[in-house]
Amino acid sequence: MRRSAPLWAAPCCDRFRRTESGLRGLLRIALWPDGVVMRYFTAVMLIVLLISLNWAYQGKNAWGDYIDRKVELNELQKNIKSLRDRNSLLEKDIEDLNGGIDGIEESARTELGYVREGESFIRVIDRSGY
Repeated sequence: MRRSAPLWAAPCCDRFRRTESGLRGLLRIALWPDGVVMRYFTAVMLIVLLISLNWAYQGKNAWGDYIDRKVELNELQKNIKSLRDRNSLLEKDIEDLNGGIDGIEESARTELGYVREGESFIRVIDRSGY
């Protein structure tokens, strides 16, 4: 039994290829044959894609700038945390000083070396740390 040729290889298909409908057929017939338009279109789209990627990685507010701002933000947050801790310590000191004579006297003894009348100042040096 003789095999027939596949349908896509039949000679009558040439007629349908030349009369394609839609935009693809119009471009193929009106502009250039053999899909030259599609090749140019693909090349142009590839160039546009490469330019867009270049802008995304090297332009203003690009990926590198985003990473830099993220690192800067982390550093500022650490700085803010240390300043808040310092502020809380200062607030506690202010509360102690506003609390009465005891806070003021303690500050004078530690910072200025204040000694009352009749007291003797004795410094104890721990030699185990040497």
